[in-house]
Amino acid sequence: ADYEVMKLEQPFYGVYYGQLALPAEPDTICYLTSSALKNCTVTGYGTGKAKPLELYDLKKAEGRDAYELFLSGSQPFIIIERADADTQKETMYAGNQAELSYYGVMTNGNTITLDSSKIECSVLMGDGAVTLEENTLTAVNAGDAVVMASYPLTDSYSLEQTLMVSVAQQPITPAQIQVSDLVIDENAYVGSTVANISIPGAPEDLTVEWSISENDYLEVNGQFLVLKKRPDAAFSVEIS
Repeated sequence: ADYEVMKLEQPFYGVYYGQLALPAEPDTICYLTSSALKNCTVTGYGTGKAKPLELYDLKKAEGRDAYELFLSGSQPFIIIERADADTQKETMYAGNQAELSYYGVMTNGNTITLDSSKIECSVLMGDGAVTLEENTLTAVNAGDAVVMASYPLTDSYSLEQTLMVSVAQQPITPAQIQVSDLVIDENAYVGSTVANISIPGAPEDLTVEWSISENDYLEVNGQFLVLKKRPDAAFSVEIS
C-alpha cells in the first residue's frame, strides 16, 4: 500500500524532559496516512460502552505528551475497522447459539485441520452480549462482542484470530397490541399524548418500532399516540 509520511511541526522532547536538567536534542514524531487509513473507524471501550475515537487526534499532539495523538491516547480496549474490508463479522439474535469451528489456511489457500484441544477461546469485549462455553457461543443481549481464538505454536508464540459479533433483539410479530385508552378525552389538546401502546408480557428492554395507518388525527411518537387534530366524529386506525 502507498502511504504518505506526515511530520508534526512542533519538536518532541518527551514527558520527562523537564526532569532531565540537561540539554537534549528533540525527536520528530511522524505518522502515516493513506486512503486505507482514512477509511478506518476507531471505537474505544474504556467505559464498557462504545465511544468513537480518532485514528490520529492532532489536538492531543499539542499537549504535554504528543504521543497521545495516536488512537486518542492510552485506551484499555479499541477496535479499528475498515468499511471496505472483507471482515469476518457475524450477526446473531439474542437467545440464539452457534457452534464455533476452526481451521487453518495455508499461503496456497488450502485448509489444514487444527488440533481443537489446543485452541483457547475467550470473549475479549462484550461479555454482556455473548457467553462462551467450550465451543458454544450464545447471544444474550443486544450489543457488540469480540471473540478471540488462540492456537499455540510454541511456548511464546501463538496464532490468533478474532471474530466480531453483533447481537440484535429477535424480531417478533406481536400476537396482541394493547392501547391504554380507546377514547380521546374531550379536553385533550393538539400535541398531547392520548394513549400508550404496548405489547402485553414483552421484556422491558425490548425495542419496538410502531407505525400507524394514514389518518388526520393521530400520530406515533415512540410508544405514544399523539393528537395532531381534534376529531369531529368517530374514526379508526391500524397500529402495527
